[in-house]
Amino acid sequence: MKRVWVILLMVGMVACGSKVDHEAMKDKVLDAHDEVMPKMGQLVKLKKQVLAKANELDSASVEASELKSLATDLENAYQGMMSWMHDWSDKSGPFVNGEAKSDEITAFYEAEQKKVDKVKSDINASIAKAEKVLQ
Repeated sequence: MKRVWVILLMVGMVACGSKVDHEAMKDKVLDAHDEVMPKMGQLVKLKKQVLAKANELDSASVEASELKSLATDLENAYQGMMSWMHDWSDKSGPFVNGEAKSDEITAFYEAEQKKVDKVKSDINASIAKAEKVLQ
Protein backbone atom coordinates (compact mmCIF):
# COMPACT_ATOMS: atom_id res chain seq x y z
CA MET A 1 0.00 0.00 0.00
CA LYS A 2 2.85 2.32 0.80
CA ARG A 3 4.25 1.79 -2.70
CA VAL A 4 0.93 2.78 -4.26
CA TRP A 5 0.99 6.10 -2.42
CA VAL A 6 4.57 6.76 -3.42
CA ILE A 7 3.77 5.98 -7.06
CA LEU A 8 0.66 8.18 -6.99
CA LEU A 9 2.64 10.98 -5.39
CA MET A 10 5.36 10.71 -8.04
CA VAL A 11 2.83 10.63 -10.88
CA GLY A 12 1.12 13.68 -9.40
CA MET A 13 4.41 15.54 -9.14
CA VAL A 14 5.37 14.70 -12.71
CA ALA A 15 1.94 15.70 -14.00
CA CYS A 16 2.04 19.01 -12.17
CA GLY A 17 5.61 19.71 -13.23
CA SER A 18 4.92 19.04 -16.89
CA LYS A 19 1.90 21.32 -17.17
CA VAL A 20 2.74 24.26 -19.38
CA ASP A 21 1.87 27.69 -18.02
CA HIS A 22 0.09 29.13 -21.04
CA GLU A 23 -0.87 32.27 -19.15
CA ALA A 24 2.82 33.04 -18.50
CA MET A 25 3.62 32.37 -22.16
CA LYS A 26 0.86 34.75 -23.27
CA ASP A 27 2.03 37.38 -20.79
CA LYS A 28 5.59 37.16 -22.12
CA VAL A 29 4.39 37.68 -25.70
CA LEU A 30 2.24 40.65 -24.68
CA ASP A 31 5.02 42.12 -22.54
CA ALA A 32 7.28 42.25 -25.61
CA HIS A 33 4.49 43.98 -27.52
CA ASP A 34 3.81 46.40 -24.68
CA GLU A 35 7.48 47.32 -24.44
CA VAL A 36 7.73 48.62 -28.01
CA MET A 37 4.17 49.69 -28.78
CA PRO A 38 4.75 53.15 -27.25
CA LYS A 39 7.58 53.64 -29.76
CA MET A 40 5.29 53.58 -32.79
CA GLY A 41 4.92 57.37 -32.83
CA GLN A 42 8.68 57.70 -32.55
CA LEU A 43 9.08 55.53 -35.68
CA VAL A 44 6.83 57.87 -37.66
CA LYS A 45 8.58 60.99 -36.35
CA LEU A 46 12.05 59.63 -37.10
CA LYS A 47 11.02 58.52 -40.57
CA LYS A 48 9.88 62.07 -41.37
CA GLN A 49 13.14 63.52 -40.03
CA VAL A 50 15.27 61.03 -41.96
CA LEU A 51 13.39 61.74 -45.20
CA ALA A 52 13.68 65.49 -44.63
CA LYS A 53 17.43 65.12 -44.20
CA ALA A 54 17.61 62.96 -47.35
CA ASN A 55 15.69 65.59 -49.32
CA GLU A 56 18.24 68.23 -48.33
CA LEU A 57 20.94 66.24 -50.12
CA ASP A 58 21.64 65.52 -53.75
CA SER A 59 19.21 62.68 -54.48
CA ALA A 60 21.95 60.76 -56.32
CA SER A 61 24.34 60.84 -53.36
CA VAL A 62 25.20 57.74 -51.38
CA GLU A 63 24.16 59.43 -48.13
CA ALA A 64 20.71 60.29 -49.51
CA SER A 65 20.29 56.71 -50.67
CA GLU A 66 21.29 55.39 -47.24
CA LEU A 67 18.85 57.75 -45.54
CA LYS A 68 16.03 56.62 -47.81
CA SER A 69 16.91 53.01 -47.02
CA LEU A 70 16.78 53.85 -43.31
CA ALA A 71 13.38 55.48 -43.79
CA THR A 72 12.24 52.22 -45.40
CA ASP A 73 13.58 50.28 -42.41
CA LEU A 74 11.61 52.54 -40.07
CA GLU A 75 8.46 52.06 -42.16
CA ASN A 76 9.00 48.29 -42.26
CA ALA A 77 9.40 48.19 -38.48
CA TYR A 78 6.16 50.14 -38.12
CA GLN A 79 4.33 47.87 -40.57
CA GLY A 80 5.79 44.80 -38.85
CA MET A 81 4.09 45.80 -35.61
CA MET A 82 0.84 46.63 -37.35
CA SER A 83 0.86 43.31 -39.18
CA TRP A 84 1.70 41.36 -36.01
CA MET A 85 -1.14 43.05 -34.11
CA HIS A 86 -3.59 42.36 -36.94
CA ASP A 87 -2.58 38.70 -37.07
CA TRP A 88 -2.76 38.40 -33.27
CA SER A 89 -6.25 39.87 -33.31
CA ASP A 90 -7.38 37.49 -36.05
CA LYS A 91 -5.77 34.28 -34.80
CA SER A 92 -5.25 34.36 -31.04
CA GLY A 93 -8.83 33.81 -29.86
CA PRO A 94 -8.92 30.01 -29.63
CA PHE A 95 -5.49 29.95 -27.99
CA VAL A 96 -6.13 32.74 -25.50
CA ASN A 97 -9.51 31.26 -24.58
CA GLY A 98 -8.10 27.75 -24.13
CA GLU A 99 -10.26 26.33 -26.92
CA ALA A 100 -7.29 24.61 -28.61
CA LYS A 101 -5.31 21.59 -27.46
CA SER A 102 -2.54 22.24 -24.97
CA ASP A 103 0.25 21.39 -27.41
CA GLU A 104 -1.33 23.67 -30.04
CA ILE A 105 -1.52 26.53 -27.54
CA THR A 106 2.12 26.01 -26.61
CA ALA A 107 3.18 25.97 -30.27
CA PHE A 108 1.13 29.09 -30.98
CA TYR A 109 2.70 31.08 -28.13
CA GLU A 110 6.20 29.91 -29.04
CA ALA A 111 5.68 31.03 -32.65
CA GLU A 112 4.17 34.35 -31.56
CA GLN A 113 7.08 34.95 -29.20
CA LYS A 114 9.52 34.60 -32.10
CA LYS A 115 7.44 36.94 -34.25
CA VAL A 116 7.01 39.63 -31.61
CA ASP A 117 10.70 39.41 -30.66
CA LYS A 118 11.56 40.11 -34.31
CA VAL A 119 9.16 43.07 -34.34
CA LYS A 120 10.74 44.36 -31.14
CA SER A 121 14.25 43.93 -32.51
CA ASP A 122 13.37 45.66 -35.79
CA ILE A 123 11.79 48.61 -33.99
CA ASN A 124 14.65 49.07 -31.54
CA ALA A 125 17.35 48.66 -34.20
CA SER A 126 15.79 51.09 -36.66
CA ILE A 127 15.21 53.69 -33.95
CA ALA A 128 18.78 53.39 -32.70
CA LYS A 129 20.17 53.75 -36.23
CA ALA A 130 17.95 56.75 -37.02
CA GLU A 131 18.84 58.52 -33.78
CA LYS A 132 22.54 58.00 -34.51
CA VAL A 133 22.21 59.35 -38.07
CA LEU A 134 20.21 62.38 -36.93
CA GLN A 135 22.69 63.49 -34.25
